[in-house]
Amino acid sequence: MGSNRESRSPPGEAGVWHRVAAASRATVAVCFGAIAGTIVVVSVVIVCAFIALDLASLGGDAAERIAIRVGLLSLLVGLIAGPIWGGLWVGIRLNRDSNSVENDSQVSVSGTRENVTVVCPNCGAKKYGRFCGACGQNDRDYRRLIPALSEVVAETFEADSRVWRTLRALLFRPGFLSLEFARNRRAGYISPFRLYLFASVPYFLIISYIDNLSQPNVDEGAVVDADSATTSLSDQMPHDLLYEYLPLMALVILPLYASLLQFIFIGRRMYAESFVFVLHFMTINFLILLVFSPWMVDQDASDWQYFAFLLPLGIYLLFGLKRFYGAGWMPTTAGWFAALMIYIVLFFAAVLGTDAAVGFLAG
Repeated sequence: MGSNRESRSPPGEAGVWHRVAAASRATVAVCFGAIAGTIVVVSVVIVCAFIALDLASLGGDAAERIAIRVGLLSLLVGLIAGPIWGGLWVGIRLNRDSNSVENDSQVSVSGTRENVTVVCPNCGAKKYGRFCGACGQNDRDYRRLIPALSEVVAETFEADSRVWRTLRALLFRPGFLSLEFARNRRAGYISPFRLYLFASVPYFLIISYIDNLSQPNVDEGAVVDADSATTSLSDQMPHDLLYEYLPLMALVILPLYASLLQFIFIGRRMYAESFVFVLHFMTINFLILLVFSPWMVDQDASDWQYFAFLLPLGIYLLFGLKRFYGAGWMPTTAGWFAALMIYIVLFFAAVLGTDAAVGFLAG
């Protein structure tokens, strides 16, 4: 009798620890929601304010001053409303998920593991081991971040006939590759990280070459004034950094952008799936920038000419979000607008951050 009494845990101890762990997770989630909501709202306000300021400059100084005041007021409201909205948005979703979990726990599941037929998620054939006998896909779940990262090195430089199938789906079916990944259908396509490298490395090389061609040639025997040469170099530096360091800085903003998409479309996908969507989106981003770069490197390019690449990129993002997250057109359009504004802010934050870091290191 004594041994049985000692083997039992106190009646309320497990429940207390469970409630504490759930409360801790909820607190962390709400704090993340407050931060993400602030970033979303502030990003939208910043981009809209710059567009309004550019348009107001055509109307004179008075219109420009009004636009500045409205922009600052909107930024202040965004800093207050952003964390409140983000925290409430996550809190409501957590409450909804907890209720659904409680309802599901009341449903009894009958049957044993031996009675369940295991099928390959890629081709649908019956599977009797780790690998599918029909298509060869293994049983790893790459939607989990750790297994996906462990296979990055092994899959990075592998190339086969899947290249053309992957590129065709990536270019003409926005969001389809990410959706296939979420369904665990990977055997017929290139891994997302390797596809990202295939786009970013050529982008880095080609854009550097275009930048070198666009720079004015200086004769070796010519005498160049030191001040004018320094000024020309400092004016050219931000332009060069945009193309030379964007692929590297994109690696830094990828996890953040995936987290914000996870927040905007909360509850629809796991984080690893949103991260894969961002990898595919950034791959298309590099390809579109390659097409528009000869037009953008023109020294006399206007602001609207410089941002022209956002039109095809925004259209691709809209249809990609609709297919991947599966929301209705109204929530998808609202989420697309926020996601595009965030992308613009992160894009130029990476450029300006790189410029400041290089300037600091250069002294």
